[in-house]
Order: sequence, then C-alpha cells, then structure tokens
Amino acid sequence: MKLPPAIGKMTSLSTLYLGRNQLALLPPEIGNLVGLKELYFKENKLTTIPFEMHKLTSLRHLDLSTNNFDSFPPAKNFPPVLSILNLSDNQITKLPEQISELNTLKQVLRGNLCKTPNALTNYSS
Repeated sequence: MKLPPAIGKMTSLSTLYLGRNQLALLPPEIGNLVGLKELYFKENKLTTIPFEMHKLTSLRHLDLSTNNFDSFPPAKNFPPVLSILNLSDNQITKLPEQISELNTLKQVLRGNLCKTPNALTNYSS
C-alpha cells in the first residue's frame, strides 16, 4: 500500500497513527506535517524514511517498530527535536555511532538489537 502525497496537506495534525497498513514507502510530502508531535508506523514494511522527515520540527515520538529496517536510517533524516525513537522488532543488528548526532534523544527502544554503540549506554532500552 502507498500513502498518497495528499497526506502532506494535513499540516495541523499533531498525532498520526499509520500502523498495520502494509506501507513500504513514505512519500516526501510527509515532511509537510510540521505540526506532528507523535508519528506511529508500527507493523508496516518500511525499509527507510525519507530525507524530508527532518522537516518535522515538532516531532518528539517516532515509532518505527516491527518494520523491515535492516540498517539504521541516516541521522540527517530524523527530526531535530526527536526524543523517543522506537526501532524494536526490525532486522537492525547494530546501531551506528551516528545515532549520537540525534542529541535530543532521551529514549531509544531497540528491543532485539544485539550491538549498540557506546553513545547509547545512557539511553533506555
């Protein structure tokens, strides 16, 4: 299933739950949802997030659990004020040191990750 680009017109949303929708790709227009504070993509088929997500300057909570990520998306794609990131139940086996670039993170839910960088030792799991 594809999320229509028209989603980008819903700029006053503060919470969006798109779990269990078989989404494999997000349109770049997702970056227009500047009012979002919480975004849930749990139980989809995502493998990456678009660069435009960094424009979500109000986003504090991002749930990417139970998707098809096998590597950590580039840190530059994440919103600048993100404080909770859920990556549980993906195929990611190691988080890179670049996660330390996300300096507003307070909690990283990583569930089944085997190896985490030293930069994450202070985060909750």
